[in-house]
Amino acid sequence: MLAPLIWREFKIHSSKALALNHLLGPTSYLVFLGLSISFNFGTVPYQGMAVSYLHFIIPGLIAIQTYQLFATTFSLTRLDISTKMITLIMTSTSFVNYMVAKIAFGMLVSLATSAYLLGLGWVIAGPTEVTPAGLLTMVAGIALGDLLFFSLGLLMGLRIRREDVRDAIFALAGTPALFSSTAFYPMDRVPAPLRLVARLNPISHIADIVRAGYLNASPDPLTCLLLAAYVAAAVGVTYRAVRRFVVR
Repeated sequence: MLAPLIWREFKIHSSKALALNHLLGPTSYLVFLGLSISFNFGTVPYQGMAVSYLHFIIPGLIAIQTYQLFATTFSLTRLDISTKMITLIMTSTSFVNYMVAKIAFGMLVSLATSAYLLGLGWVIAGPTEVTPAGLLTMVAGIALGDLLFFSLGLLMGLRIRREDVRDAIFALAGTPALFSSTAFYPMDRVPAPLRLVARLNPISHIADIVRAGYLNASPDPLTCLLLAAYVAAAVGVTYRAVRRFVVR
């Protein structure tokens, strides 16, 4: 019964509003923010190299796309519960199939948006030579980010009932989380408290891993371990929440 659920996800994500959200946001960041900073400052330091800011920000924007899966999963799961759609779905299939369809299509959208950003970035800033190992590193970072934020979005969708609470979470976990990460800029020269916040921010870990693959560098082992720990914790907590929801 996976095929109908995946088709349902396709119909939802092919709406004009979500399609624009997937494309317009990262395009705006790259064209307006990326070009403006690149023209003003040119390069940024990265692992002893001077890297074009445009090439620095592309992996950060890809990391942000994984975060979008949190907001989308949160909202759509909440909508399915409030409209009783999830009850109807579970009369003909299992909740596991519901989750698999959502994460599979969410990862597909994330990879497609990442490919779009790479193509757009190479048109604007010129191509970079990404090795096969670097490409695998990028895909691994994207997949871990998708799994993390899908799990958190599903958890919040199952637990949060009030719309005002959902809006407050979006406000607190949205812009502050993005701009306190390494998605847009390196944190080497900021005050120590801000570096600590960035070091604990999972968006930073995803951006750093994807950036290492994109620029053919070696990802920091501690960053990889921290991201894996976040993913394991999120999946574990969400699994328990799902079991309680299904039993109920």
